Amino acid sequence: PESYFGVFALSDIEEDEFLMQLTQEVILSVKDNQEYFDDLCKLKEKLMEETALGEKSKYALYMNYLKTQKPGQIPSNYSPDGKKLLSAVVGRSPWINEDGDVEYFPMLPPKGLLDFREMECIETPEERNVMELVIQRGFDLAMIPIYDMINHNNGAVNVESTSLRNEEGFQVNALRAIQAGEEIFITYDRCDDCAGVEDTWGTPEIFRDFGFVESYPQRWHFVYEGISFDLEEVSEDDDTTAAGTDRILQLEWIYDRPADTVSKFLWLEYHKKRLEKVGDAEIMDAKKSKQNAIPKQELENIVQFYIELSEAITMACIAAKENLHCGGHPCETRTNQKVEKTNKRRKPPSWAKGLNVDAYQLRTD
Repeated sequence: PESYFGVFALSDIEEDEFLMQLTQEVILSVKDNQEYFDDLCKLKEKLMEETALGEKSKYALYMNYLKTQKPGQIPSNYSPDGKKLLSAVVGRSPWINEDGDVEYFPMLPPKGLLDFREMECIETPEERNVMELVIQRGFDLAMIPIYDMINHNNGAVNVESTSLRNEEGFQVNALRAIQAGEEIFITYDRCDDCAGVEDTWGTPEIFRDFGFVESYPQRWHFVYEGISFDLEEVSEDDDTTAAGTDRILQLEWIYDRPADTVSKFLWLEYHKKRLEKVGDAEIMDAKKSKQNAIPKQELENIVQFYIELSEAITMACIAAKENLHCGGHPCETRTNQKVEKTNKRRKPPSWAKGLNVDAYQLRTD
């Protein structure tokens, strides 16, 4: 295949067929002390130590592979101008800290998008680059050679794995029959070892930690507003995703439709209009500027995230409006859980011309 990097089947694979097994000796990991960010810092230190050993490291082949990875693939390691543009996309809200100083926090997810979540163990550019590898290529507190080359797609997962905590090693088997030439896909957020993240993790967090915007299905959590939903793309005819057919983008609330729907609708409507202004101003300016200091790959990823975030907000806005409870005011009230919107192969905005963005394209590196 001559597309993006990934893992592909060289021959037909049968359902339940064994694909790989990695012992704990080849997995780079640290002990889980229930202090996640401290443990990440320890994994970063261990990776730096193994890198310094060069060919003497027992992970030498894996270290050589990691050296080929370019820095700046996740938002926390973007250029200053890239971070500024992405900050405009998620919005900033001021607050007064305990020292009386004005600080800003993002209005939309994900939390910790631009600052490595303020981990204190990062001081030098080298440490930033190594921490980027730990976050982007790691699974919890482990870095797994070969397995970390497999791309994520929650709509096309075709292999399953045992737990990382399995003493006998980490084993991967085919979840279904896989044809020769077909890409192997896993899930980065709905795995056996991912328990506990389903209430807070979704498309924005995958973008934050892995540097790409996932294809459908997508999950969006606006935790502080009590809004959570899934977006799925289906065909008009038979609820499948056959290529080349017209699409319907379908929203389904997670748990239940949001309480206080009127206030949620107003919040969503505000960000829908704000994002429209961001597209017409900041993003368009970044695209047109001849002195643009944002690397092209960064700009493409930011525009991709902006497109998907805008679509998600718009769909939720439509759904919230259809479920309005207006008290004594005349309005239509519905209780349906699914909202559909005909979506005939969306095209990127006109200002995105020349950028490699596609609302349905899986971004991988």
